[in-house]
Amino acid sequence: MVGEEFAVLPADTLYSLSIGINSPKAYRIYEIKGRGRDTPVPVGVLDKKMLQEYGEVNSFVSRIISYEWHYLVTMVLWNRNVPRSISGEKVGFRIPKTNVLKKIMENVGPITLTSANRHGGKNPVTVLDAYSQLGDDVKIYLDCGPCTGVPSTVVDLTGEKPILIREGAVPFKSIEAIL
Repeated sequence: MVGEEFAVLPADTLYSLSIGINSPKAYRIYEIKGRGRDTPVPVGVLDKKMLQEYGEVNSFVSRIISYEWHYLVTMVLWNRNVPRSISGEKVGFRIPKTNVLKKIMENVGPITLTSANRHGGKNPVTVLDAYSQLGDDVKIYLDCGPCTGVPSTVVDLTGEKPILIREGAVPFKSIEAIL
């Protein structure tokens, strides 16, 4: 089952390495990706209600999720209930548009939503890109064809004004314009 085991799943931009955030195995995500614990793992949530349970939602968040392209933005918020074994004081959240992820989150709850590659490796546009980097460390691979290949835009929304962490699918100036 995806909630208890690591899975490579198609997300809105790249293939994602996912597991239920409350799985006892979730902490292994750092080992599988080959990345230090100083970079918290992004989390996918089903909707605003689930987001409010796990992160501190503010007016910036409400404005972003009112736009059609919100699923292409990772919103860094103060952590409320994401286990510290996979995160820190702040957590990047996304509300994906991909139906596969939505169905999984309806049943499992929040899942990790980090790119399915080794840290610093090639962006996983296809399931083969992910498998070539993660191999048998992951038991479930769901191939739904290529993703767009453009990572999400990451914006820290914990302060008085948004701070760009990474430019991606949505130009930062478009985000600034609505905030």
